[in-house]
Amino acid sequence: MAEIFRDKIARSWKRLGQGIFYAGVISLMVVSLNPEQPIFAVQHAFRSLSSAYLDEDGYYSDPHKTIDQHLAANRLRAMLAPGDRIEFFGSCPLIPFLLKQKLSSRFCAMQFLLASPPGKEMTEQQRRWFDEYSKAVMHEPPRFFVIQDFIPGYLGMNFPSEHLKDFLPAYFPELDRFLRQNYKLVSRVGSIEIYERV
Repeated sequence: MAEIFRDKIARSWKRLGQGIFYAGVISLMVVSLNPEQPIFAVQHAFRSLSSAYLDEDGYYSDPHKTIDQHLAANRLRAMLAPGDRIEFFGSCPLIPFLLKQKLSSRFCAMQFLLASPPGKEMTEQQRRWFDEYSKAVMHEPPRFFVIQDFIPGYLGMNFPSEHLKDFLPAYFPELDRFLRQNYKLVSRVGSIEIYERV
């Protein structure tokens, strides 16, 4: 009988310890949340995505400039004909998502392709990926080439510049020449430039 009692007490202490551990983990998660994110989510839970994207007062630290992307997507939607394609050279591919466009390459978010460890040069694998991206875009040239000329968190990713356009001639020289010869700037929305094939 005493052994059963000791076993129940041991299991109770174990459960209590597990409960305290999980409560601590959940508390740390809640404390580490940016309070604006849940507030923004609650405010826009039952509204259209457009109102969420265009809410300048809601989530002030919008690192991906979703307002610019939403407005650029609306502008592109008006210019696209059936069968037209776009290519997006930026950090957060919201424009292709909103337009339901498939990109030419598997690389949809450039900051992950371009990031390198502090103090290190680009790797040989990255150079092959740059070449793969360039060839994919030039193989089937899209009607519109969209550049988001801003990288959120560029200092933390060891980038020499916050302007994504600076990377085109440096890391994608063949693609840069191709764009200069075959595309012209037709629209600018904040940090987003829209180029059309001539």
